[in-house]
Amino acid sequence: MLAFQIERINWTELLTRFSSGRLPGALAMLIVILIGAQLADFTWVLVEQWVPETAQQRQHMQVPLAGKRSDSRQSVNAIVSQHLFGKVDVVQTASKVPVNAPTTNLQLTLNGVFAAGKSDGYAIITEGARDNQKLYHIGDKVAGATLQQVMPDHVILMRNGQYETLRFPVLKQTGLNVKSTISANANPVALGQLGMLGQQGQLGQKRTQMLNLVQIIPVNKRGRLTGYRILPKKDRALYNRLGLRPSDLVVAINGISLLDPKNLSKVMQLLASANQMDVEVMRQGNKQSIRVALP
Repeated sequence: MLAFQIERINWTELLTRFSSGRLPGALAMLIVILIGAQLADFTWVLVEQWVPETAQQRQHMQVPLAGKRSDSRQSVNAIVSQHLFGKVDVVQTASKVPVNAPTTNLQLTLNGVFAAGKSDGYAIITEGARDNQKLYHIGDKVAGATLQQVMPDHVILMRNGQYETLRFPVLKQTGLNVKSTISANANPVALGQLGMLGQQGQLGQKRTQMLNLVQIIPVNKRGRLTGYRILPKKDRALYNRLGLRPSDLVVAINGISLLDPKNLSKVMQLLASANQMDVEVMRQGNKQSIRVALP
């Protein structure tokens, strides 16, 4: 309401009265204040038009642009997800064990192997000059290397990221490879053993299947071998028919002690040819004998 009255004021008449001294002092002071306020508003409008943009203002101005870019990216991603030009299948190449890996220079002797297919198997290896054979499963560590693959006549080791081959020892007198090969149809099983040259045997398909379904784990206590656990791997029903339990600790087969590493080759050869075995186990602290019929 005050603004409306100010716009109706005759400024010429007021200035004439103000200059002639005919206005009261209080009214004159009020007019000066009003004129100053009007000039201040006018000046602020001019200054506001020429003030440069602050960083905060620029940030507010950029927000809609960022939103547009985000919408644009979403639109592009939506188009790409449609695979208008087809979809490319990415094929990952798995590292393969080389066929001709160099011979290892580790002080190891391969005494026997049990090749249960391409991805499983065991090897009897002597480390150094000590007459101490040990049974190793694929993935086990031996002399700083890892048993990677078990083949009928050799094993593949992985050492420092490189593949190496460990073969059966060669008799210098005869030049023959010291090994005993036992084949099972398309799945060969080799049992290398000193003093057994060229002995051949055939494993039935069911026998090979049974051997592929169990896992043999050496058990050591305070650095000393105390026996082996034979655990089911696939067919639990077939394992149960053997009469064994996962908690059993196998210590001997047909009177041959498994605690002496030198007997491992004999036991493996017996496993390949026998129709039944008397297995001595430690079950709940007691020694028991279990007759196992092999298929």
